[in-house]
Amino acid sequence: MRAVGICLLLAPAFALAGPTARDWAELGLEKGRAGRHAEAVEALRRSLEMDPKDARAWNNLGAALGRLGKSGEEVDAYRKALDLEPDLEAAWRNLDAATAGRSQSRVTASQSAGRPAAEAAGSWSRKPDAGSPDPAY
Repeated sequence: MRAVGICLLLAPAFALAGPTARDWAELGLEKGRAGRHAEAVEALRRSLEMDPKDARAWNNLGAALGRLGKSGEEVDAYRKALDLEPDLEAAWRNLDAATAGRSQSRVTASQSAGRPAAEAAGSWSRKPDAGSPDPAY
């Protein structure tokens, strides 16, 4: 009985706390899956304001930004995700897809300058699975 009383006393405090970073991240995911990418970006940015170390939220933010045509911000978000979680394969695939045209032109330019293609590709061009982009949503 005492535990029930404590829970009842604390319930209003939890209600006042508002949505958590995870709540915002999940909302962003839902909005993205529904094709509402601008709303997904807004929710994911709120999530990241509360928890800037959430690599998956950064990856999802990148996906939403990409769908809005904001490729520079998209790439930055994937790189931030990978800074936080270097083994996040979805972010590697998304970054690879987002930079495919740019990476290819860097490789071609450096090959004509006599540098090996692997060196020209740079540290961000790791290609664990060169398939279609992982939508993150």
